[in-house]
Amino acid sequence: MEPVQRERLRFIGVLMRQDITEGVRTSQPFLLRVGWSNALVDRLVAGTIEETQKDTLGFRFRLAWGRRRAGPDLPAPKLPEIDYDEGGETIARYPFYEVYDTPEQAKEATLVRNRGKDIPEPPFLSESI
Repeated sequence: MEPVQRERLRFIGVLMRQDITEGVRTSQPFLLRVGWSNALVDRLVAGTIEETQKDTLGFRFRLAWGRRRAGPDLPAPKLPEIDYDEGGETIARYPFYEVYDTPEQAKEATLVRNRGKDIPEPPFLSESI
């Protein structure tokens, strides 16, 4: 990984950790108002702070997007090519995400990724106190 990319990813990681922690902290009044106990909310905040302080922090989320077709029974038009030869600073494509073209490809990758993870799901936080 290039030094420029490494530094940018480190900075983005710091900002994400701060956003996560502040998001949980600012949701405390809401959680208390909807009936969560003080002990549960305090545990959630403490757990969030502990998790975000770890060296590795990962998320997996689903993202889908679409593009309008060129016409009935036609594929979407091609995306414009990006010209990287403008002489400015370039950053290599971020290597830690996967792109699937069909739901079947995503399902196959999920099966491969989850092999050997036959462990029970964790309890809901509200049920564990």
